[in-house]
Amino acid sequence: MRIHCLRLVLVIFSFVGWGLAHGQTVIRLSYELPVTHNFHQGAQMASEKIAKATNGQVKIELYPAGQLAKDSTFIKTINSGSIDAGLSPTLYWTGVMPIAGILDVPYVINTHAQAQRVLSGAVGQRLLNELDRFGLIGLGYFNYGFGIFANNKKEISKPEHFKGLKIRTNNDIGAKLLQSFGASPTFMSGSEVYLALERGTVDGAHTGLSSIIERKMFAAMKHVTIDNHNAIPYFIVMRKAVFEKLTPDQQKIVKDTFTEIAQWVRKEQETDDANGVKVLRSNGVQVTELSSADIKVWKAAAEPAREFWLGKTGADGAELLKILERDAQ
Repeated sequence: MRIHCLRLVLVIFSFVGWGLAHGQTVIRLSYELPVTHNFHQGAQMASEKIAKATNGQVKIELYPAGQLAKDSTFIKTINSGSIDAGLSPTLYWTGVMPIAGILDVPYVINTHAQAQRVLSGAVGQRLLNELDRFGLIGLGYFNYGFGIFANNKKEISKPEHFKGLKIRTNNDIGAKLLQSFGASPTFMSGSEVYLALERGTVDGAHTGLSSIIERKMFAAMKHVTIDNHNAIPYFIVMRKAVFEKLTPDQQKIVKDTFTEIAQWVRKEQETDDANGVKVLRSNGVQVTELSSADIKVWKAAAEPAREFWLGKTGADGAELLKILERDAQ
């Protein structure tokens, strides 16, 4: 009798184990930002909400800090199937999707309100639709903030102050912008910037304020120029083959959850940006904030970068840029 009961228990446990193994969908979500960043906090919240709403049937495993892929290798990694989903900067997609560079055209978007209108409008939807041809689903955006300049050589308050400096960037439009200002662009991933500044490999970096704060890069720099020259949204992206394994109800839960969390991330990013200048100054960094009159001068100097992008995208790019500038007003 005891042996019979034991066998019955083992059978029951084997069926439970089979159900857990075969009923649950595990989605590996990758991003390069560290665990201290609000993107990671948002991803944690999304993972917990989705697990609860699906009764544990959809599990999102988080791989922050570039554990599985850096921003520069993300496209190749997700296409190989090594990861299932992730947060990926739109600016890294310009090599395979030139139209994605529209958000890097300098001095068009420079406030969170403008970025929200553009990303939730026709331009944002167009970029999400473009992901389909890569076998991916675009679930929305996490807004990272804006591009600014940091360096450890001198205050930069005019475009000509860049002359002779070696500045890190991460995309071709950013490189053209730096060349327009007289700097020498150097390509590298965000996680490599701190050591590059510390060792003198570069003199400065095109980066984001939250990245400086979360990675404590202010310890390796002396000057920051707040010009908000481009928006830096991240795609929330998932492999279509993985998404289509979910039931319709689960798909809706995933979409709705990331839409909700994206709003939380945006508000957190606004707060972080507002507090970031104080953090920099309290750590001895000289912060130069450009006026609207200054921005007009910088925008004129950046015209070659705008023309570079229009040359890559033609009439399609020109039309989409008109829509962006309209929505940004």
